[in-house]
Amino acid sequence: MESANILIVEDNTVIRKAIESILKKYGYNVIIAIDGQEALNILSGHMPDLIISDIMMPNLNGYEFYKQVRNMPEFNIVPFIFLTALDEEKEVREAKELGVDDYLTKPFTREDLISVVKGKLKRKSQIKHSTSKEIEELKKDIIMTLTHEFNTPLTIIRGFTSLLLRDDLSLEEHELKELLNCIKAGGDRLGELTSDFTAMIEIESGFLDKEVAILYNKNNINSIIDSLKYKYTSITSEKNIEIYSDLKQDLPLFKFSDKHMSLAMGKIIDNAIKFSDKEKNVIKINTYEEKDVIFIEIEDNGPGIAENEFENIFKKFYQIDRRNTEQQGAGMGLTISKAYIEANGGKIYVKSNHGEGTKFVITFPVLEIEDA
Repeated sequence: MESANILIVEDNTVIRKAIESILKKYGYNVIIAIDGQEALNILSGHMPDLIISDIMMPNLNGYEFYKQVRNMPEFNIVPFIFLTALDEEKEVREAKELGVDDYLTKPFTREDLISVVKGKLKRKSQIKHSTSKEIEELKKDIIMTLTHEFNTPLTIIRGFTSLLLRDDLSLEEHELKELLNCIKAGGDRLGELTSDFTAMIEIESGFLDKEVAILYNKNNINSIIDSLKYKYTSITSEKNIEIYSDLKQDLPLFKFSDKHMSLAMGKIIDNAIKFSDKEKNVIKINTYEEKDVIFIEIEDNGPGIAENEFENIFKKFYQIDRRNTEQQGAGMGLTISKAYIEANGGKIYVKSNHGEGTKFVITFPVLEIEDA
């Protein structure tokens, strides 16, 4: 016998009692509200498994009630069914446009009601199971990241610090400098990991869009790229990597957050540097306009990415062949880059063949630039 809790929102007493009677016969627990406002009050203290609501009601109609329910994240997984009159095609269209899970046209049979209720409750159970599985996998990824990525630099810092504190230690100046550089590298790695986790919290919490809106101004993307080239001069020289750029000088200014676009492109450059393993490596950065679209391309001549990995590389904590390849980082860089670029109205995709380098392409439509 089912024991799901179903909220019925209906101002017509006859219809409301008929639905209540049918659902109770099938073992469902029924909660009653006569309009959207009373239903919202009920939701403040109850979490139903399903909501069935009429559209035309006093005080707060079904459309407004639905919008307010969907604005509450805790109720996003709760299926919502509208009740509509047989001849009200306009109501059905509006319900579909709002994104309601399903609708029943009045009059409906007992079989119609039970069928749609069972179907929506089953779908909710599937989504809940899938979400729980994703959460468990995310927990494992976080634990693995914390265990490996944080412990590795911490071990270096603690180990070398303890060594330097020994009374019997005698080091040459170059040896001391080498140890201090290792400690600094460990600290830098911890700082980067902390920054990435903070960025992920910013993205997941919805705060990113608010910050981008504050910093959203007309900027020159070429100037951002020139600054990034200068920033990476020391590390690219050390690793025998050259950054070439071909930047279209009359590229239109357009609105974006310079902070977030700089960070997004910086992480792609970081990625290119990380996977550079040849004697002579080159990173190319190009900007140009074509068919009403602004293009920003960042290309390396590293090991490349197989086509079946294109979607995976933007997932949280994902790294290609992580078990067999030791890679520094938590696998959040490209996830953050994609989120930052999309928050600024752009898109990003990858072009690559395994063993032949990788090109990340960022695009912004000119139409949006002109309207900015």
